[in-house]
Amino acid sequence: MQSKLKQMRRAAPLAINKTRLCGGVVLALLDPVGDLDAALQDLKTGLGSNWTTVTAFQFMSGKQALFAAECADENERDALIKAHQISLAVSDLAGISRLSVAQLRVVVIEAAGQPG
Repeated sequence: MQSKLKQMRRAAPLAINKTRLCGGVVLALLDPVGDLDAALQDLKTGLGSNWTTVTAFQFMSGKQALFAAECADENERDALIKAHQISLAVSDLAGISRLSVAQLRVVVIEAAGQPG
C-alpha cells in the first residue's frame, strides 16, 4: 500500500491538468453563475468525450486528485482542494449517477456548506 501511495505522489504533478479540468466541473456546479457547459466542454476536449460530470466527481474524490491539488500552483491550490473535498462528500451519497444536474448542484452546495 505504501508503494502505491508513493507512486501516486510521484505521478501527482502529471495529473494537475486532469485535476484542473475535473475540478472546474465541480466548481462550476458550486457557482450559481458558473458555466457548467463550458467546463464540461473543456473536460471533454482535454480528456476525451467519455468524461462526464459523474466521472469528474469520481476522479476528484480520489487520492490522485488530492495529491495533484497539493502540487498545484499556490493561486489555484485552495480551489482544487475545495473541489476534492466537495467531490469526496458528494461521492459518499448513493445514487449520484442518477441525479440530474439541478439535483447535483443542490447536493454540491450542501456538501460545500453554503446556503442554497
